[in-house]
Amino acid sequence: MLLRFLAACWIMFWRGGRVKFGGAGLCPKWYVRVMGWERKPAMNAFEEHQEELEKYEQMFGKERGRLAVSLDRITNALVLVGQHGVYCTSQRNPTVPAMDLRMIAQELTHAKELAQAVMEEMKRKS
Repeated sequence: MLLRFLAACWIMFWRGGRVKFGGAGLCPKWYVRVMGWERKPAMNAFEEHQEELEKYEQMFGKERGRLAVSLDRITNALVLVGQHGVYCTSQRNPTVPAMDLRMIAQELTHAKELAQAVMEEMKRKS
């Protein structure tokens, strides 16, 4: 196994006398096959945000608490897209983000507006 690892490193880094990007390290199959490492399964939203869910469900109730956490997640995604838009600008107009980032931000904004409308309607009913 060590010999395979060294061979993979030699091919990825020193082939032809120049340093190459270690693409094998990005491949999940490489880790399992060569290194024998297993990746942990990703946690779902309920496990990852358990404390936040418990706090908001206690404050607002089960449905509204989950919507509040969802709004927080959407807001965080909007912030990340906005930060990425600073560096990934349009080729035609460098003062605006790229078109795909603008579309993602628009869809996230619409999703946030819909979730907020549901929360307001639930508040009115109760």
